[in-house]
Amino acid sequence: MYRITAILFAGLAILWTGCASGPGANHVVPKLKAISVGPADAQVPMGQTQQFSATGEYSDGTTQILTSTVTWHSSNTNVGAVSTTGLLSPVAEGMAKITATSSGVSGSTTVSVTAAAIVSLSIVRSSASIPFGTEEQFTAIATFTDQTTQNVTSSVTWASSQPGVASVNSTGIVTGISAGTTMVTASSGSISASASLTVTNVTIVSLALTPTNSSVPLGVVRQFVATGTFSDGSTQDISLSATWSSTDTAVALVQADGVVEATGLGTTTISASFQTTSNSTGLTVTSPQLLSIAVQPANPSLALGTSVQLSAIGTYDNGSTQSLTSSAAWSSSATAVATVAAGLVKSQSAGSTTISATVGSVTGSTSLNVSTATLVQISVTPATPAIAIGATKSFSATGSFSDGTTENLTSQVTWSSSDTGVASMSGSVATGIAAGTSTITGSLTINGSTVSGYTTLTITDASLLSLTLSPTAATILVGGTQTFTLTGRYSDGTTKNLSDSATWTSSDSAIAAVNPAGVATGIQGGACVISAVYGSFPPVAGNLTVSGGTLTTISVAPATATIAPQTTQQFAATGLYSDGTTRNLTAFASWTSSDYAIATISVASSSQGLATAIAPGNVVIGALIGSVIGSAGLTVSNTTLKSISVSPADPLIALGTNQNFNAIGTFSDGTIQNISRSVTWSSSSPAIATINSLGTATSVATGTTTITATMNGISGETTLTVQ
Repeated sequence: MYRITAILFAGLAILWTGCASGPGANHVVPKLKAISVGPADAQVPMGQTQQFSATGEYSDGTTQILTSTVTWHSSNTNVGAVSTTGLLSPVAEGMAKITATSSGVSGSTTVSVTAAAIVSLSIVRSSASIPFGTEEQFTAIATFTDQTTQNVTSSVTWASSQPGVASVNSTGIVTGISAGTTMVTASSGSISASASLTVTNVTIVSLALTPTNSSVPLGVVRQFVATGTFSDGSTQDISLSATWSSTDTAVALVQADGVVEATGLGTTTISASFQTTSNSTGLTVTSPQLLSIAVQPANPSLALGTSVQLSAIGTYDNGSTQSLTSSAAWSSSATAVATVAAGLVKSQSAGSTTISATVGSVTGSTSLNVSTATLVQISVTPATPAIAIGATKSFSATGSFSDGTTENLTSQVTWSSSDTGVASMSGSVATGIAAGTSTITGSLTINGSTVSGYTTLTITDASLLSLTLSPTAATILVGGTQTFTLTGRYSDGTTKNLSDSATWTSSDSAIAAVNPAGVATGIQGGACVISAVYGSFPPVAGNLTVSGGTLTTISVAPATATIAPQTTQQFAATGLYSDGTTRNLTAFASWTSSDYAIATISVASSSQGLATAIAPGNVVIGALIGSVIGSAGLTVSNTTLKSISVSPADPLIALGTNQNFNAIGTFSDGTIQNISRSVTWSSSSPAIATINSLGTATSVATGTTTITATMNGISGETTLTVQ
């Protein structure tokens, strides 16, 4: 009886426990306390993606994966955008904060988008076998995470598995030493590529030079090639191995690799020798021939009754330019609209005409539009200037018209001084006569209506007495800078820094270059004189010594490149010095193209070394400093543009900020090329965002605009939102 009662009570206890844990029990649901986002502080190279994960931590100590249920956010979508599943797609280099949010709880981490990383290397060479004693250029091509490729020959580490068979230097030039086979390897970090090279013991039989008996314009750089025929019947480019010479270095200089620079008019003989063989060919250097004429400014617009001075700039086959304004024959296709003489265009009636400048058989032209807009206002600048007695000041007059346009009217207005005893006027230039003030006026009468602009000129008693340059002597290292200061001393005892107004020169720009502000930069070891000229005063000078190595070679990168017509390729010049150091000399080199009908090369300060493809063919791009020259090969392919894509896609930026766009072209041969500097950029709504010729958009107001890149009738576009 006692056992039955005990069992009965035990069953009731179990039943009561089960009821207490049932639906009516006071059960506590764990709450989300924190979210951790991983990986922490990730680094993602351009072209790759990064998957982030979100893990929730609860009040009961448990964790749960929340990656697919949280809301993801990137603090900087210009750097990287994150999808609803936590997948980051890089847009540009930079940093962003990645945040995951759920039920009011957030967690975050940072991500750094870095430059594209090398994923593979390949080696390009023209031959797998060379005779001993000859050299072969190996080229390393890197493929990056963003699918772009780049010539990295000068930045990889080169090695030969059998140095006794062939050696390889830091620029990828392999020299055959003895018969045998070796593996040539290019490495960058953990990435490498190898190619086998066989060195044979054949002997040279004959040597041929190309081109033969050629002519080039003065100033052009041309690659000569030495081809050896060997005892086994094979042929080999031995330009790097041959010894080169010119019989008249005043006509042409020849470098160790067969690159010839035309330095003077006349005829010379270019020779190459290798081991027991040699050959030579004639070279004639001719006067440059005019290729084209550019009429500037392009496509001007005038208001009726005004005029504009145009200039004619000739481009020659050696890449040089020259003003032809005074020597060209000028014409207008519609003299009833505008007439032209010596480049000065005078409007006659509303309409359009074509203004042309002709020299010999070469003509350049531009369109000109004459509007019926009326002159509303003239602004005279500079505002309220001051000069010393005897000094001069130039003024400019800008006209504002009823259609919102402006024109430079400096040469058209009538200039006057309200007090000729204080300041006299000669055209737009005022001369200080005596201490005091005078009102300078620029007036223009159009159709009987006169509009004037004014400014006040103050003449001081002080006059410039002398100039001093400091320092008078300085020493800097190669690559270092030295600021020279030009100081003027005036009759009233005051001094003034005139550096920005002086004209600066270096006696030897191959040793040191000097910019318009008087800042000299050391190029290579040596001494030169830095001079400053101000007004009619004699030049003042200081001695500058540059300590360091002598420039021995210049390497141009990429060493070889292939681009489509109408696109561009940026070349860089790196100098190697006798002390083993290197320096970027792109901005200081004189750039040339061996054939400007195939590709031109920019010498403008803002785009030094930028080649523009004109027509299919092969050219040599040269970079010259003093007597040292480096070169690279450029092939303009016979391919056509098929499509353009604009990146980043559909960006969102804040008002007052900028956005850089890239135009990527796909061509008929399957190649892909960055053509951002070759396309024409446009914004469908300039009131929301404008875009310049380099693809940089500037936000103006909130809203949406379409950014378009166009080239050869092909366009690509993306949407830009300003908020």
